[in-house]
Amino acid sequence: MGWAAGADGLVVRTDDGGLSWRRLTEGGREDLSHIFFADSARGWAVGSRGKILFTSSGGRNWTVRPSGTTNRLNSVMFLNRQFGFAVGDSGTILRSLNGGVTWERVTIEAKEDLFSIAFVSPERGWIVGARGVVLHTEDSGQTWRFQKTNTFSWLEDVSFTDAQHGVAVGSNGTILRTEDAG
Repeated sequence: MGWAAGADGLVVRTDDGGLSWRRLTEGGREDLSHIFFADSARGWAVGSRGKILFTSSGGRNWTVRPSGTTNRLNSVMFLNRQFGFAVGDSGTILRSLNGGVTWERVTIEAKEDLFSIAFVSPERGWIVGARGVVLHTEDSGQTWRFQKTNTFSWLEDVSFTDAQHGVAVGSNGTILRTEDAG
């Protein structure tokens, strides 16, 4: 089972490994940047103008969740049924402690656009963004600190296999690897 999101609020789903796709939305909404499903029923999608959508029906029905921002949101993820994050333009980090019903802004010094977020535990996570920005938390996202990258490339995705080993990828073929938590 898989999902994809895109322009005009498009959400599609595959049940056969991507051989065929079924449209789940009618469109007419803002562009969607990212979609995350915690299980086969519960998912979130984020996009332009701070749009956050939630489904508990595997994508058949979607509910708008107020984000409190008009900045584009680029990535969303949940660590469990209640605890999740969304990141976006102009240093936007949003955190939810109630399954995405409400979102609070996490204040940081970074003003760069943020593109991806990854956690290896409820405490430890990373965010990557424009101009080589890498942010790291060890307190469940309450505070974030910069990590040195020696690049100004836009970092568009990040993934960690454990607390020490991770990869960030970005513009111009940039690939950053760490074996010491960054």
